[in-house]
Amino acid sequence: MKWAQRYRVMEFMKSSAWLVPLSAIILGLLTFRLTRWIDLQTGWSLFGFSTENARLLVGGIQSSAITFTVFIYSMLLLAVQVSSSQLSPRIVSRIFRYPALKASLGLFVFTFVYALSALARVEPPVPQLSVCAAAFFTILSIAAFLWLVENTAKFLRPSSIAAGVARQGMEVIKQTYPKAASAGTDEKIGRLTIDETPRRMEYTGKPGVLLAFDVHGLAASAERWNCFVRILPQIGDYVDAGDTLLEVYGGEKGMFDEAILGESVILGIERLVESDTLFSIRIIVDIAIKALSPAINDPTGSSLHR
Repeated sequence: MKWAQRYRVMEFMKSSAWLVPLSAIILGLLTFRLTRWIDLQTGWSLFGFSTENARLLVGGIQSSAITFTVFIYSMLLLAVQVSSSQLSPRIVSRIFRYPALKASLGLFVFTFVYALSALARVEPPVPQLSVCAAAFFTILSIAAFLWLVENTAKFLRPSSIAAGVARQGMEVIKQTYPKAASAGTDEKIGRLTIDETPRRMEYTGKPGVLLAFDVHGLAASAERWNCFVRILPQIGDYVDAGDTLLEVYGGEKGMFDEAILGESVILGIERLVESDTLFSIRIIVDIAIKALSPAINDPTGSSLHR
């Protein structure tokens, strides 16, 4: 798999809100088949549920699990609305990447699918282990629900959002600039001087924001073709069709492959804190502007206004 494909797959897995529930559906069906097989092999009869009691219990579990799921989606939509209006619309993507929300939602969907599968198989002899497992998963779902409500309330506080964005931004800055220059250093940094006219590569795809580029792939291509490759836009810059994306200095004409160079950059619809060193500052400034804006009618409500 190429670098661009790996990057897009990883970003899809991080930002997708339905991939975890879909996986939970498959896992719930497989788990029920496993517990059903163990039931048939061992003749599990610890609690001795009757057919009617088992149907009532599993039916209630199935109803509660779907209620949890609907509530989480409602809370997700409300969180997006409140956070985008009160803080900054640029933090909406962080909500969809919140691991606790995805894990809890996956657990609720898993419990619903498992209980629905068990309800369809409640018949003499009653699958005792499957009913017990459904009750156990419900207890886990209730605990996860209470834990999620508390953590989501803390996660959406202005101070928590700002601190999280600042912490993530500092990590990106350290990764981008691992060797920070010390104050007062006399170290001289050499610069490459190129006098020849470069061969320019224009962007021909859909417009978007530059999210990332393959440093190692571009360096390997430049070494293989004996040339110098320069990326004009910075991470977070908007690139439109016809804009110059890359400049190639040196090397023989026709030796560099524009298709390979084009696959070494990734564009998207919005900036990401994970790769953009300036985007975290932009989000914090947005929150500060909202906190100081008289239109919000709560200039001292934000914890940033101190």
